[in-house]
This record gives sequence, structure tokens and C-alpha cells, in this order.
Amino acid sequence: MTACTHDALRGREGPAPVRIAVVGGGPRGLSVVEQLILACNSPITIDVFDSRFVGGGRIWHPAQSPHLLMNTHAAEVTIFSGPMDDGPVRAGAGPSLEQWLAPDDGVYSGYAARADYGKYLRFAFEAVVANAPDGVTVNERTDTVTSIRRNRETKEFVVQTTSGQSQVYRAVVLATGHPQPLDGGVVATHRPGSARVIAGDSAADLPLDEVLPGQNVAALGMGLAFHDLVALLTQGRGGTFDRDDLGRLDYRPSGQEPSIVGISRSGLPIPSRGRNQKPANFTFTPRLCTVDRMAELRRDRQVDFEREVAPWVLAEAAASFCLTKIANGSSPALAEEFASQLITIQGPDPVSAVYELANTFGVEERLPTLESLGRPFDGVDFSSRGSWHEAVVTYLETDLRHAREGNVTNPLKAALDTLRDLRPSLRAAVEFGGITPRSHEDAFLGRFVPMYSLLVAGPPPRRIEELLALIRAGIVTIAGPGARIVDDGRTLAVRSPAVPGAIAVERVIDARIPKYEVGRCQSVLYPQLLADGLVRRFRHVGATASVETGACDVDPETGYAIGANGEVVPGLVLLGIPTERLRWFTQIGNGRPSVRSGFTVDAEKAARSALIVAREVHTV
Repeated sequence: MTACTHDALRGREGPAPVRIAVVGGGPRGLSVVEQLILACNSPITIDVFDSRFVGGGRIWHPAQSPHLLMNTHAAEVTIFSGPMDDGPVRAGAGPSLEQWLAPDDGVYSGYAARADYGKYLRFAFEAVVANAPDGVTVNERTDTVTSIRRNRETKEFVVQTTSGQSQVYRAVVLATGHPQPLDGGVVATHRPGSARVIAGDSAADLPLDEVLPGQNVAALGMGLAFHDLVALLTQGRGGTFDRDDLGRLDYRPSGQEPSIVGISRSGLPIPSRGRNQKPANFTFTPRLCTVDRMAELRRDRQVDFEREVAPWVLAEAAASFCLTKIANGSSPALAEEFASQLITIQGPDPVSAVYELANTFGVEERLPTLESLGRPFDGVDFSSRGSWHEAVVTYLETDLRHAREGNVTNPLKAALDTLRDLRPSLRAAVEFGGITPRSHEDAFLGRFVPMYSLLVAGPPPRRIEELLALIRAGIVTIAGPGARIVDDGRTLAVRSPAVPGAIAVERVIDARIPKYEVGRCQSVLYPQLLADGLVRRFRHVGATASVETGACDVDPETGYAIGANGEVVPGLVLLGIPTERLRWFTQIGNGRPSVRSGFTVDAEKAARSALIVAREVHTV
């Protein structure tokens, strides 16, 4: 246990401070601490628990490899709810990640290392604590919370930890982040002596030292975690990237790398995000898929995602595509005129209406469907592995060229960035049972979200350039569309139905992010909370069907847990990943400079709800 404390009340007389626990010391927990400090107007003690590192948590630990990068541009990242001013760095006023990385001129062109974000979060935590107002005490507890129990008479909570510590709290905020899977670590496959599988987890926590140089290794999934895995197995083992005389990036092996075989349903890695051309304080304002429109759709009923929500999402992306085409080929005034007319579009087919309007401005090209963008080789058979290799390289080179043109200049990357910016509208439509259970499971989570995540949550362009260099160097091979691991009784092999031949592998690494389900991870805390009835799994109930999800059920207004009896548990607040599938895209780990983002709003609500109950209990 360590402590980082600001206590201006020691030695003074007055009421005993209210005590609140924040479980989870990553970005969500830190943001809640900031909001508790801003909102409190009476003595308060805040204990922050994290098993690994208060300030960054497990995912953003500053000791991890510098080769692991964030997937959000540094200019778009902050943990503070307000900008710097002439005063000290404190709750509500602090630098963005970009400003912290380059304090002299405030310019940092690129994507920061995850370790650097962890250092920034630690800096923020220490500054917020050091400059907290009189009456505020913040204690840092590097310990694992194993149980939270509620006293039925006093309504207070007893928190116990691995170290044997026990403390009473007026309120508890659960801001736990990415869980470790229940079957984490290395597990054997079907028979002794066969290849071994490394189960999915954060790349920094995978036991990659067990992967030997020269081994053939299959990586299941080619999303963001795939790029992390590849970086650790190449640059992390001494390999380097250099540019040749023509400026092309080449890879110089260290000899310690394995041979990596990438596997995904599409046969392709996740494409790159466009080079950022937007200011740090940019806020996208939808013209078609607005939060208000989504709220109105679900005002008195559950809606069907594909029939009622998706058309407006796709129409907004189509509008961005066409608007960029007009802006690139005509005068700015013509683009503004097109944009102004978009708001007149009504249903039932807003996508067609966008294209009809675009035709009058001379734009006939259409944005490809999400399916064709995400799986461009579906139904294509390749005569040889060489022809598949050429197709992959051409695809990646095209994607890199589009990405370099930028998320304002390139019509495709602009449209995909617009889809990314529609997250608030999507949340307004789907969260807290806004769409029917079957539509939520099949259309939204089953079809839309996988394609959406593949297309809009990509890595920096640099990662695609590195991947091309690794493919040319023979370090990485892409298996092919629909590839699977096949066990022939002696060895494991990777086969694609679209590409001839098989690739033998000796190890398999699950490079997919584990899905969260309350009570089904290594933590002992949530099974205890379920068993005691302090939390329950959210059951998505509709008129004709119901689905039990893996999310913790919470009250939408307060964030209080809903217990097994269906009643709220005042003072037990949950936010972030434990609520995923009741809410959506809760894995975000930062706010945005000069923007009151959902990340900040969630922290404000959690702090307010914790303080309301703490004060009520305190005065009883």
C-alpha cells in the first residue's frame, strides 16, 4: 500500500470527513476523483484503489514497452475537464496530452506511446491531489478490492482487500477497466505435445517470452491488438525500421523474431485512420443523425436498429463523402450550400435522398457499403498464394495513400471519421434498451458493430506502413479471407478457403480483446457482488423477446447499481466497462480538449451521485 495524500484538516476541529472509495485507478477512476474534488463543498476523504498502478491502471502502466502506441492523436486526448489557465494544474484545469508532451510550444505531431499516457495520467493524479482545496484528502491504495458489502442498517459499505485491509465508506464508485479473462495465460490445445495457445489479454501482459525466435505463430484477429502484438515481437525484440533512398520504410530484422501469420474473417488487418487534419477542439455537429432525432425515435418505444437507426447513420456518412467530393472539386461556397440543404432531408430513405441531392451538385460517385469496405475479398478465390500476396499489398498501399491524404481531404477517410464522430448519436439510440433485444444482439452487436469497429477505430497510418515493411521482409504473412486453424492430428495449420495451401504453425496467440461479462473474469469482486445481490446482469426486455447480457445493470439517471431485487443500491456507482452492453463503447479512456465529452459527463454523474448519498448518510 502506498499513499499520495493532501489533507488540510489534520489538527483542526470540525466534522469528520465523508469517506468515498473509487475502485479502479485508471483514466475513469482518475476522472471521477477530479469531479469529486470539484463538486465537494464539505470535508471528504477519497481512497483510490488499483491493483497495479493508481493513475494509469493496468492498461496504461508507464513501465510497458515504448513500442505500444495509443490509437488516438495526442492533440485529441486529455484527462482534465477544463483547459490550463494561469493557475496551477489542478482539478478542472490542466494540459492536454499534446501540451504535456511538448510544453514549450504545445505541438506534438503524432500518436503517443501508451507508457507516456500512463506517465501523463500519473502527473495529472499527483497535480490534482497536490492542489486540492482545504478539506480534501486523497489516499492512494495499491491493493486489490476483493469484496464490497453493505450494512443494511447504516447503508454504508465495507470494502475489503487482498492485503486484509477493511474500511467503511459512505459511497463506492466502481471504475474498473479491462478485465483479465477467466482463462488467461497459456493453455494447452487438444492434446499434449500440440501447439500451445496464448489466451487473449492486453498485449503488454501476454507471456510473449514463451514465443521463440523463428517459430511460426498464428495471430487470431488483426485489429488494434494485432498491431500491438506485432510491435512487441519485432521492434520489441530489437528489429528496426529505416527508410531507403526513395523514402520507403524497410524493416531490419534482429533475428529474434518469430514468423507471424495474421488471421481475420476478412483476411485483412484493420485499416488505418486518416491523417488528422482537424483541430484539437473540433466538435462534429451531425446534420442528419442527430442525438435529438435518435431520442425522438425511441421516445415511447423500442426501435429496430437496421430499419430505423442505421439509415440515418449511413446517410450522415454518405453526406460527408459527398461534401468532401464537392469541397475538393468546387468552390467552398458550393460545399456550404450542399451542407445547408442536407438538414431538409427526411425519411424514409435518407441515404437515397443524400445521393439525389449530391447529383444536383455534380457528384455521382457513391460511398461503398460498409460490408464491401470491410470485406472487399468476400467471394473472391485466388489462384495462388502469390496472387493473394499481391492483392493484400495493393490493398494496404491504397489504404495508406488514402490515410495520408487525411480525414478532411480524402472523401473515404472523411466519411469514416464522420462515422466515428457519430458515437454520441449511436449511444442515444441504443443505450439502456433503446432498441429491441433481438435488433440489439443481431443487427447492432452482431453485424453493425464489428464492421463499424473495423472501419473507424483503426491504428495510426504509421502502423500500416510498418506492416507493409514486415510483409516485404517475410516476417508477417496474411493468411487469407476466412482463414481458420485446422488440426490434422499431428500439427496445426492455417488454411483459407480462398487461398491455396496451408501454413503450419507452432503457436497460436489470441490477438482479440476479451469481451467483458460481469462475473466471468479473474476478478473475485464481481462474483461476490452478484452473489450478495448488490448488482445484477442487465436483462434486455422487449415486447416479444428478452436477452440477458453480461453488463451490470445501472440506473440511467444516477449510475447506481440495480440489485438482484430490481431496486437501486444508492451509493454504489458503476461506470465504464462493467456497464458495456447496457451502454456502448465504454472502453474510451480519455476526454477531449475543450469539449464536454461523454467521458467527462459520466465522471460528473458518478461523482454527483456518490456525494449525494454520502452527505445524506453522513447527516443521519
